[in-house]
Amino acid sequence: MKKSIYFYLLSFLVIAMSCTKDFPNPALPDVKSIPTDPIKSFGLVSPASGLAVTVFTSSQTVVIDWEDSPDATTYEWVADVPTGTFATPKLVIPADNSGKMSKLTLTYTQIDALLATAGIVVGGSVDYKWSVRAKSGTNVRLASTPRNITFKRGGVTFTINVPANTPASYDVYFAGEFGFLTGSNWQQPGTNQSLKFTKNSNGTYSIVLGIPPGQTFEYKYFIAPVGGSSWGNGEREPNSNGVGTKGLSNRKFTFTGTNTDIYQVVSFWEGYDYPYVSFNLVAPANTPADRDVFVAGQFNKLGAPNEWQQPGTNPSLQMTKSTPTGLNYFIVFPQPASGTSLEYKYFVSSVGSPTWNNGSNGGNKSYTFSGSNNAQSDNVSSWDGI
Repeated sequence: MKKSIYFYLLSFLVIAMSCTKDFPNPALPDVKSIPTDPIKSFGLVSPASGLAVTVFTSSQTVVIDWEDSPDATTYEWVADVPTGTFATPKLVIPADNSGKMSKLTLTYTQIDALLATAGIVVGGSVDYKWSVRAKSGTNVRLASTPRNITFKRGGVTFTINVPANTPASYDVYFAGEFGFLTGSNWQQPGTNQSLKFTKNSNGTYSIVLGIPPGQTFEYKYFIAPVGGSSWGNGEREPNSNGVGTKGLSNRKFTFTGTNTDIYQVVSFWEGYDYPYVSFNLVAPANTPADRDVFVAGQFNKLGAPNEWQQPGTNPSLQMTKSTPTGLNYFIVFPQPASGTSLEYKYFVSSVGSPTWNNGSNGGNKSYTFSGSNNAQSDNVSSWDGI
């Protein structure tokens, strides 16, 4: 009897299952109606967050990489202020290959131009937060976890010490072969404000120029009346006999990519001579071309703030070359009282790396101003340690 009951129950279940119709479960959505993300998430690869880049106008590049998002058709690199949301980014640049690649290659020249357009001056810097936007039709997705980057518009800073009698009603200018920056060479001082120096609180003058690595040019310093222009007041050097002054040869500079801080001294302006004593040096042939020559000694007797200042610590004690490639150097001081005596020595050094290590051979030299011997001449046969 039990077997019969089991048989009838089993038969009923089979018949019931075969007659059942599939009905959608109202608690579950239709698979076709489930929304899908049109662009899959992706991340940034390089550079690492916190990178700081100093750019000059050159072909050197910065490469930005990120992961592929299979559903994206194009990408664009975006940069915003550190607190920004990328809703209105400051920079928007398509990826390589018209936006189709998952990387962006920018030359330093391109970055420099972008920063200039953004109002960043030469020598200035800006902090950005950056990411990548993946796009497909109207769909847009940002890469996960943005990163930070700092760009600086690299420049060469020229700082000069000027004579104490530089008139306050005059500005200081560059003139020279600056056509690579200004469009033409040797523009009259006062006609191009981009070549005007800024006066610093310590009395020196400075200017920052965006010079491409490898660029070589000749130049000179001038003063011109405020609001005017003139060729009449260029820099000058002392005559070898210590009487009067003469025109100084053009200076010459080559930017190696690392010599970004240049310190120089102007002894006289044409039309503004003053009583002086000069120290004139013939240096040995192995004097390093990428370093400068300084005097150290009791020059507090001639107006320096202290005696025996370490060579390189006081830019006003740096000697000037008579010619760009020669070995003749000079430095001038206001004429002291007759009978003033001092000891001194010559050194090879630089403002960025002061040192006592490379002095002139032999002991200290001495000088006494008698009232007429205002041109002291010396020869150095070798430098210690060079």
